[in-house]
Amino acid sequence: MSKQKVPDLEFPMRKSISVIAPAAMAQFKCAADRCEWTCCQGWRVPVNRTHAEIFLKLNGSGGTHPVGEFLKKVRSSRRGKSKTNYYFDLPGTKDRFCLFLNEKRRCKLQERYGEDALCDTCLLFPRRLIQFDQSVQMTVSLACPETIRRLIMTEERLRLTTLSCAPDPEADWLDSEQIPNDALRELIRKRAALLENWTQLIYDDSRSFASRLRSLCKEIAGSDPKRKEVPIAGPNAETIGKTILSIQESFYPKASGFPLDVSNAIAGLLGGEPALNKLIGSAFSQADREFLIPFLGAHTRWLENYVALTLYSDALTEFEAYMRPDMSLAAAVRFTLTRLALTLNLLMLRLAAAAKKENGIRAETFMRAVYDIDRNFYQSPGIVEGVIRRLIQNTGHDPITWISGFLSGANEK
Repeated sequence: MSKQKVPDLEFPMRKSISVIAPAAMAQFKCAADRCEWTCCQGWRVPVNRTHAEIFLKLNGSGGTHPVGEFLKKVRSSRRGKSKTNYYFDLPGTKDRFCLFLNEKRRCKLQERYGEDALCDTCLLFPRRLIQFDQSVQMTVSLACPETIRRLIMTEERLRLTTLSCAPDPEADWLDSEQIPNDALRELIRKRAALLENWTQLIYDDSRSFASRLRSLCKEIAGSDPKRKEVPIAGPNAETIGKTILSIQESFYPKASGFPLDVSNAIAGLLGGEPALNKLIGSAFSQADREFLIPFLGAHTRWLENYVALTLYSDALTEFEAYMRPDMSLAAAVRFTLTRLALTLNLLMLRLAAAAKKENGIRAETFMRAVYDIDRNFYQSPGIVEGVIRRLIQNTGHDPITWISGFLSGANEK
């Protein structure tokens, strides 16, 4: 790394705001050089305009590095309005990281100027702020190993508190007064109370986890008074195979990236055999019995935390869609159910494929599956929305067919 002097720069000072957040984030601290899968490598990081213009002053003899080689400028046009966006195109090769890092993988700019020197994305990640009317909430990305350790792989339940945080000018914001659909508007205003009830249900230790999941789905579905009972199929091989294939078919294109990972996971279950429903289901069921059920049974709290955080972060947050005149309460509830089902099904699929390959599931296997789903899928909201819509079309109904027998519990009441 270069030893050149960092020039004197003036960064705007940020204010603090109060946000509702997972209590574990009060102690969150970047793992820096101890991070297994760093966000300072291989990411495309949005940079707010103010900081981008300051960073560009680092070009030339006085800077730590010419930032032009990784700070990109892109002009786009939408609905007749042009916009200029900046982003860091961080190196993705081994042993190459963000050019602002020192030998200990700590930010030179932050060490010299403090947190105000960080762009909004670097300052906030893995935090994400969303605003409902006047309430600002911090959700958390699991594309960060440290958040998985603190919020998921722990015996501590998800608990909310009030924390101080820097504001995010790009935070998603929903003004409930702007929602045209009366029923949907009232539902959104009840979101906090609904999440509290759903979270209590998830952590009800007096019932099996499978039973709690079924009740949770029915509770979410019950937010739409006109909705019929949620169909939950039993864990037979044919149904499981059909569900797995519907997940695979909903990803498009499959040429590379995470969609290809999903296809490879399914191929790993088959061991090279033809992709028949029953064969896929049988392969998964075998992995489920031998590996998933023992592992997840021993770490039930991890699954509870995963579901609780998923709901807190994602349930009823399709802000742009809610503003559309054609958006209904039924569609919002359906989308929330389908996203929850897809999240859990993807996790079980990745764990089962890894278990077949590694002849077991380790804590690191679970952690990597959670990370990959968030990092390679949920960080792209447009892709998520498209996959979920295709999944609904492929199955003809909400895919509440939990892949794992541990989750399905078909014979339980």
